[in-house]
Amino acid sequence: MARHAVVFGSNGPEAAGKLKYSEFDVNRVVSTLSSPICGFAVHKTENKSDPQEIERLISEVADDCSKDDTLIVFFSGHGLIEKGSLIFMLDETSMDKLLSTSLSADAITRIMRFCDARFKLLVLDCCHAGMVFAGSRFKKSQLRRLNDLVPDISDGSEAFVSLLASDRLESAKEIDALEGSFLTTAVCEALSSSFSEADSDGDGAIDISDMRKWVEEAANLHNRQYPEDKVPSPFFFGRERGKFYISNNPSDWEPYEIAEENSHTFVLIPRVSTEDPGMAWVLGKTPVTNGQYKAFVEETGYESPCGEELVEKNGSPFWEGPYHPWKDTKFNDAEQPVVCVNYYDAEAYARWMQSKFESLSDCCVPSSTLWDFSAFGFPYPVYDRKNWLTDDLYDRRKYPALVSREESSVNRFGVVDMIGNVWEWTYLHDGYDSASFVAVISGRKKVFPLRGGSFLDDLQRVDPFLNAGELQERERTKHSDLGFRIAAKVPIDSLPAEYRGRLILSHDLPRPPGYKKPNWVGRAMLERE
Repeated sequence: MARHAVVFGSNGPEAAGKLKYSEFDVNRVVSTLSSPICGFAVHKTENKSDPQEIERLISEVADDCSKDDTLIVFFSGHGLIEKGSLIFMLDETSMDKLLSTSLSADAITRIMRFCDARFKLLVLDCCHAGMVFAGSRFKKSQLRRLNDLVPDISDGSEAFVSLLASDRLESAKEIDALEGSFLTTAVCEALSSSFSEADSDGDGAIDISDMRKWVEEAANLHNRQYPEDKVPSPFFFGRERGKFYISNNPSDWEPYEIAEENSHTFVLIPRVSTEDPGMAWVLGKTPVTNGQYKAFVEETGYESPCGEELVEKNGSPFWEGPYHPWKDTKFNDAEQPVVCVNYYDAEAYARWMQSKFESLSDCCVPSSTLWDFSAFGFPYPVYDRKNWLTDDLYDRRKYPALVSREESSVNRFGVVDMIGNVWEWTYLHDGYDSASFVAVISGRKKVFPLRGGSFLDDLQRVDPFLNAGELQERERTKHSDLGFRIAAKVPIDSLPAEYRGRLILSHDLPRPPGYKKPNWVGRAMLERE
């Protein structure tokens, strides 16, 4: 699953009106695509005048691609229409010798068609970019806008997409205040300083859909604020099948563990603290166990777990107590999750653990937003069961499972039993829980969502989302299927380099019902103007 990019560009010959920023744009793209956020092996030609050398480089990189790879080819410079074809002008392009001094767009698309890469993206930041697929089948009424057309490409790749700075009769623009072209600036900022705004679905990655929304909204915002200096609206053209990630695929995350006191193991979650951008979140690999909680009780004198168990009489289930799980051999194994604890018990344990930490800080019960991202890869609940319903879930049982069992459910971040085994306490400050649609009202500072479902539930039917307001004693409820895990923060600069690069631009933003991403698109670009 290698990621390759070929980046080239030219300010063009003096006779065509030399551009100011194309070569600068090329360097920005190289830096952006080779960053840990994107992880491309970037190939850049230093020769900006020899079309044969450029074509040969693209061909060599394309030949090296296998069927699971991603290939991006990026051009910034002058685009020229000549005899119905798109031509890229180079430093020494001569109108009298176009065949030998310029590069044909057809040559690049041919190479990409024959490339075996599963995902292919051609980015053309030039005038008349829409001419690149002039041979596609379309009606005359569609000449001005090609977005929805599928090019006549017969290769078997999953995706072959083009991002074009202009349509066939439009001119792309350089903007002095940006020290570059509009499209290149928008793309680079989406993959760097404006990552969180461009990540429209909040999955911690930029895919084609995110980038499409970003560049279109950025152009719309620019044109509303600067009607005297409008830019063409960039657009995508081609065929996309499956998720095409321009940044690293979030599923490629390699779990990273941090060992701490009281036998706790934390896993790194690719989310940065909004309160402290120098810190990243880590989450307990498993729910807190009886053994870990017992150490807390013995050292502090805190009360042992005591609550209610689910019993059935006359065919009707109900909660009955007092119930002492540590006196029940089916519940008291040191490796089983502690149960019969309420939110405040979980909070007290977190405060105690904070005093034990060596490398971590701010130990707490996780927010529902952090929990959701850790479970689903999105900062909100995912109701589509295919995203979390797996064969190794622990549900429809009579007692909780050992967290250390071999068949435990482990997700892509390395977290165990996020779904099933025990419900887990979380909190949400001053906002909404998007799972239960409970708003903070009447001055209440927190709501207390529960997440995950438990061994008692049938998770084929029960959603793993609950709010403490639905329980008789709210956040003070102590049922035999209620447990918790803890979260903490780790300094980003203490992490390996490959993780630091993928963390810096993530943000933990809760989303209320009916949430729509604010239209901040283009702000970073426009503020510089």
